[in-house]
Amino acid sequence: MRHTGRLTATRGATYKTAGVAIPNQDWTLNLTEYTGISKKQIKQREKDPAAPALTLTVKNATAINNALRRANVSTIDGSPIPKGGAEGTTSTVWVYDPDGYMVELVQRSGPSDYFTVSEPNITNGPGMEYVIRGQLDLTMYNVTGAITFYKDILGQNISRGFEPLIGPGVSIIYPAQDPGVAITTYLVENLDAIVKKVKAAKIKIITEGDKPVWIDGKKSIVVRDPAGYLVRLDQAC
Repeated sequence: MRHTGRLTATRGATYKTAGVAIPNQDWTLNLTEYTGISKKQIKQREKDPAAPALTLTVKNATAINNALRRANVSTIDGSPIPKGGAEGTTSTVWVYDPDGYMVELVQRSGPSDYFTVSEPNITNGPGMEYVIRGQLDLTMYNVTGAITFYKDILGQNISRGFEPLIGPGVSIIYPAQDPGVAITTYLVENLDAIVKKVKAAKIKIITEGDKPVWIDGKKSIVVRDPAGYLVRLDQAC
């Protein structure tokens, strides 16, 4: 616990965690509740730099949207939850989860509608009553800075693109313990070399002491990408 507090600059807090598997993905969604530390509820918007979102490809959109309506779930723009389209049609709704995290639920019309992700291999199986795959979305502040961090420093295979967002974004840097804040974790090799590049690029380091700590057999550090989004880097040792 002591090292976890140093890692995320949440010293003195206690934690509850849970893991959620996403169908057709090799990553998991880890949920963390911080207690014993000051925090505030936030609600980010898609156009805000460092705003994260989870896009879930779903089926049975009508049943999902009916359940959202019964639970009084809030949409991002405050509009009513739509009825949802029939199978084989495109249906999309953006909502906040109970912690203020943005979630897009999209039923796709067919293979041609998977324009940002590949079509899932399996659509019927355990845990696939509604959700059949997922992707993480992140709003950048500066594409050049993002490419420097994610491609040049972390070695991710990314390319430039453009998606228009309506209205000015507000860049507000939230601490890790605030509900609705996200951290993406990457398993890396040669963490020390990456940290040197991070420091040379003047990337903000969150971990106390500006150096990795040991957590559960891994060497770990948390930094902010150029937009202010929290990124955890783990090296298995």
